Amino acid sequence: MRGPQLDLVLYSCHNNELLRTQVITRGGGKACLPGSVRARVGNSQHPMAERLRSLGIDNLKPRIVFHSHKLQLRLYAGAAIHHS
Repeated sequence: MRGPQLDLVLYSCHNNELLRTQVITRGGGKACLPGSVRARVGNSQHPMAERLRSLGIDNLKPRIVFHSHKLQLRLYAGAAIHHS
């Protein structure tokens, strides 16, 4: 089914500084309902596959998955978040 177009806010750490980054999306996508897909990582030794396995994602059933062949993202520069 058609999924919503969602803008994102990402948080990351760079040079020991917490950054907040806004991501604007366009292009739309589709949503898969709970139980309709299963995450499979496989035997790859790629670093991303190893990270996914370490998170315990292999063979899980996600509650929802969004996918798109037309998705475009505009990733803005991150802004430092200062702690008080």
